[in-house]
Amino acid sequence: VAGDGIAGDYFDYLPMKQCMGLVGGDVIWHGYDAALLMAGVRGALKSIAELYDDIGALMAHARRALASDLSERFVTMLFTVIDPVARTLHYGSAGHSALLLDRHANVKERLDATAMPLGVGDDRVVMSPAIPLDTGDILLLWTDGITESCSPDGTVFGIDGMLDVVRECRDLSAAEISAKILRDVQLFTHKQNQDDDMTVVIAKVLPAN
Repeated sequence: VAGDGIAGDYFDYLPMKQCMGLVGGDVIWHGYDAALLMAGVRGALKSIAELYDDIGALMAHARRALASDLSERFVTMLFTVIDPVARTLHYGSAGHSALLLDRHANVKERLDATAMPLGVGDDRVVMSPAIPLDTGDILLLWTDGITESCSPDGTVFGIDGMLDVVRECRDLSAAEISAKILRDVQLFTHKQNQDDDMTVVIAKVLPAN
């Protein structure tokens, strides 16, 4: 949900060499400049994702391709690689976090940053070891427009607010859970003016065929 009519948030599903990538990110601030920068990030990733299974190499390419555009802004990004055959997940994060929940919506793994945001230094994004996926696991990826949304008295929605929603409706589809989180944020803020872009992405692990 865009904060200024046009968003600098981004999420996508990218076919890779042997796996599937799920990526989410956020440009500092929002509006047209942020949206244009994120469009460049998207183009850089989509153009070469199918050539890679190594997240670090892929994001290093994106950083080089966008070096001049990143001179005044930075991008937080988390890239997960899901292997549907091995039922595992790898991830690499440039300053962006996510959570892997079990089927009860309890935290199973914290997908914390493995490098600084794109545009801050030139640290290589490190790919995590394989994380096993079990039926019912839920990948929860968001941008700070969700967690930093405030009620009229200044209380923030926070990660706990998201987790409460997921636990309440964990048996629904991924799309329904995402929609419920966005609706609950709007109710929490009493539909006040939205200060930032809001993105939430849910992926559920289904039973193996």
